[in-house]
Amino acid sequence: MRRAQRACRSYSAFASSASCCIGRASGFGHAGSIGVTGSIGATGSIDGTDSIGRTMPEHRTDASSTAGQLNLPNMLTVLRIALVPVVLFGLLQETANGDVVAGVAFAVAASTDWLDGYYARSRGIITTFGKVMDPIADKLLIVGTLVTLSALDRMSWWATGLVLGREFAVTGLRYARKEDGVMSASQYGKLKTVLQSFVLLIVIVAQPSTAVDVLIWVMVAVTLLTGLDYFVHTGRRMDEKSRVSAPSD
Repeated sequence: MRRAQRACRSYSAFASSASCCIGRASGFGHAGSIGVTGSIGATGSIDGTDSIGRTMPEHRTDASSTAGQLNLPNMLTVLRIALVPVVLFGLLQETANGDVVAGVAFAVAASTDWLDGYYARSRGIITTFGKVMDPIADKLLIVGTLVTLSALDRMSWWATGLVLGREFAVTGLRYARKEDGVMSASQYGKLKTVLQSFVLLIVIVAQPSTAVDVLIWVMVAVTLLTGLDYFVHTGRRMDEKSRVSAPSD
């Protein structure tokens, strides 16, 4: 009961983080200089590729029409967001059945990451709704699950803090450099996304053990390394841009 109360109190911080994500994603959605791609929704993550680092085709649908927003990728994005409360509710039950509900909901939600990205890429479906809501859906699922597991003492806060710190640092960099246009995701983005989903699912359905702890360590290490790779890649792009724009003697 006390752990559930701590989990509920932790949602105030989670809500603030989610609001920050929504605000920043909305800024990207209206920036115009950001490349259009799609990971889960009709488009991709904020960086101009999908969440696993694949570049989207440049064909766009009419994002201004209401009908253009009603497509399978966007519906899958909405489904993923709708499943987040189901995951959290199952975890808060602190029962075996609750863990099963949370695990199934998380697995389905994570699978939509690939499904709507694949469909959007194959059909070239690009909408404003997808650009804005796709990264928000990702953040809500991962952040919500991490915070809840830590609040229930099923995952160390240090692991959650490091992962969230990396995610918000990269998001902040993308927001700060949005005027540069498309910023390619790390080549290790696919590994990071798949690994995060896999490890969190294991933590949800499995009993605490040394093997689970090792997986968490690996997830944190890969998450931090991909974040470092992204910062290095962005720094190189900025250097190349400054050299190109510098006046010649």
